[in-house]
Amino acid sequence: MATFSAAPNPNYQGPANLIEQLGAEVASIYGDAERQMIEAVSSRAARGVDVPPSVAERARILGELRQQGEELAERLRDDALAARIVSIAEADGRAAAAAALGMSARGTASGISTTSARAIAATALDLSSSLDDMSNRITRWMPDAYQRVISMTSAGILSGVETLQQSQRRAAERFLARGVTGFTDRAGREWRIGTYAEMATRTNVNRAWQEANIGQAQSFGISLCTIVIGSSACSVCASHAGRVWSTDGRPAGVYPMPHLTDDRTVDVVVAGPLSAAIANGWRHPNCRCTTVPYQPGGAMQPATVHSPEAEAARDRLRELERRVRDLKRREAAAFDDVTKADMRRRIRRAQRDIRAHVDETGIGRSNYREQLSFSDGRTPGPGTTPRAPGPRAINR
Repeated sequence: MATFSAAPNPNYQGPANLIEQLGAEVASIYGDAERQMIEAVSSRAARGVDVPPSVAERARILGELRQQGEELAERLRDDALAARIVSIAEADGRAAAAAALGMSARGTASGISTTSARAIAATALDLSSSLDDMSNRITRWMPDAYQRVISMTSAGILSGVETLQQSQRRAAERFLARGVTGFTDRAGREWRIGTYAEMATRTNVNRAWQEANIGQAQSFGISLCTIVIGSSACSVCASHAGRVWSTDGRPAGVYPMPHLTDDRTVDVVVAGPLSAAIANGWRHPNCRCTTVPYQPGGAMQPATVHSPEAEAARDRLRELERRVRDLKRREAAAFDDVTKADMRRRIRRAQRDIRAHVDETGIGRSNYREQLSFSDGRTPGPGTTPRAPGPRAINR
């Protein structure tokens, strides 16, 4: 039996924090681009709604917006970004496995397997494809949105109160406030660019982290793991926690295995291969649940008890955060100062609702998700959750 000398890192904050930080980092990059595009189209379209532009004027504006979109997409395009993100997750996952097995491990570390390395490379390719998709959409969105806004007309005067012009303004503002949409995941769900960027990053960071974590554990001869969840995890993930899973494809069953420290065998109940948990919905998009290596006879990772109340509180908080972000997009899309001021008042009311929810439930508040470091790239203020620090920064 070989002993690995590294001790667990007492300052390690866990993969959930890493997943959150890197997701916020990338979301801020693309969310900021969205805000710039909405404001660029809104400022030009406001004049066009009042006085329809001539054919020559429209052509000139479309050319400006097309060029601006191409320049913005080019600034965002970084072929190495996905690889850097995944390498951060890989290093963290391997370190976490070594720390978890720090007291004792079978075998000698010799690096992760070819299978794990290929899986990690696949996550980098998947994330890179998602980032390219966003850049391509950015290139086209502004001229397309301008054309749509200028072509909008109203069927008539609304309720005899609003003028046709006011009706057109509101319709155009609502359209722009939708933001950059059109991103669909494998399950057919629609996302805006900021939330899509976060989802794609978080999902692939989690997968790369786990592949590295599992691969490193296997290099020590450990092919069993348990699933760790948070109290606010979804019920699907909770159903897979507290059990032992195999990472080498071993099917469900009871297996006699050598005890970690004693000269005897113990029966280990294996729930099945980890791939079965994945097929049953665990590790879904945006999932932050992770794995921990398991050694027969060792202490089982304490299972976090799933709380339906905590899950409901988290879901409600996400709903309130989306409301704030939607209102901020509406502020950016507004054609006049009166509407902008009204949106700011509504934003403050929505933020009061969040404070009341936090006070009532005790759930942690991630201020950056409201202040749009999450979705429009603004730097978090004092006391907010920071973006990825130090060596974990993406370093664009």
